[in-house]
Amino acid sequence: MRSNVQTASNAIVINRTLRNTYQLLSATLFFSGVMAYVAMATNFPHLGLMTLVGYFGLLFLVTKLRNSAY
Repeated sequence: MRSNVQTASNAIVINRTLRNTYQLLSATLFFSGVMAYVAMATNFPHLGLMTLVGYFGLLFLVTKLRNSAY
């Protein structure tokens, strides 16, 4: 019969993973906030179509080259 007992080391690994995930999320949100402030402070124009084309181009390239050495 199996019992669902969670060991202390397993709980530590799960806590470390959650902590690292939230740290990465907070770093991403902080960077986005700083860049939004800089864009507003410098009155940077909206890039529109150029940004959209770049986004889809990178999305296509990552998908196309995901199994290559590059």
